[in-house]
Amino acid sequence: MKPEPRTEKPKSPRDAVDVAFRIGIALKAVYAVGELLAGIGMFFLDPVRMGRLVHWVTRRELAVDPDDRLMNYILTLGHTYTLDMQKFVLVYLLLHGLLKTTVLVLLAKKVRWGYPLAAGVFSFFVVYQILSFLRGHSPFMIYQSVLDTALVWLILVEYRRMGPKGPKEPKVSHPAKGPVRAQAKILRLRAALQHREGDRIPVSDFFWTGFVERAKALWGPDFDPYRHFDLDYVVLHPNMDPHIQPFEILSENGGDVVLRTGFEAVIRRSGTIPMPHFVSFSVTEPEQMAG
Repeated sequence: MKPEPRTEKPKSPRDAVDVAFRIGIALKAVYAVGELLAGIGMFFLDPVRMGRLVHWVTRRELAVDPDDRLMNYILTLGHTYTLDMQKFVLVYLLLHGLLKTTVLVLLAKKVRWGYPLAAGVFSFFVVYQILSFLRGHSPFMIYQSVLDTALVWLILVEYRRMGPKGPKEPKVSHPAKGPVRAQAKILRLRAALQHREGDRIPVSDFFWTGFVERAKALWGPDFDPYRHFDLDYVVLHPNMDPHIQPFEILSENGGDVVLRTGFEAVIRRSGTIPMPHFVSFSVTEPEQMAG
């Protein structure tokens, strides 16, 4: 049986908007981190150090061309740099970068109320940047305003897609439904057990407790990973303990539980950590295994 050739679906405008949103968030995150680092650097750049830095940057160029506009601009900027200006720029960069970083983290975690907050923050930056352009005619402010306006639009589009209850559960499309799909799974498993070629390999998986709990918190208490991902079979773990008996809980403190299993082993389960810690065993010496 030859497998059918796979055809890739063309990307929808919705996917393009999502990619643009992620790229915009990533670029803004880099810019916000740069502002925080620049603000930290301004803490050490007092007027004396600024004067030395400006002198070191401009001296060679001005020696060759005393009318160099860029070097003269930097020199003038260094002469007008005061302690009050240092404090203002330091506070501005730190607050600006910290505010941007906070709203970007909320967007990255898909916190619903973070979307209108982020749209409002970046809209405020757009207004401020336009006013700054009208005062100083800096092209950089127009560039920043265009980027922030596009980001506000992308944030609002993503916010509308989230719906009233946060992120929507992703839809999984299946070629068949109900008994037809169940029969296909049975035939697929029988073919694999009989070492015959089927339409594809049967698929299943194990799921950590932490993953299932996060999925239920996001998509509801009825979330079933086997049904959601349309897996071919469900993994069950029968009780293979030598002593079939309920686990004996020795101590319990919140999410930390110590219990004894049917193997007479004492284990500790802590919170959502998937693997237990084996504290002790009933058999500790080789001689105890003789009987």
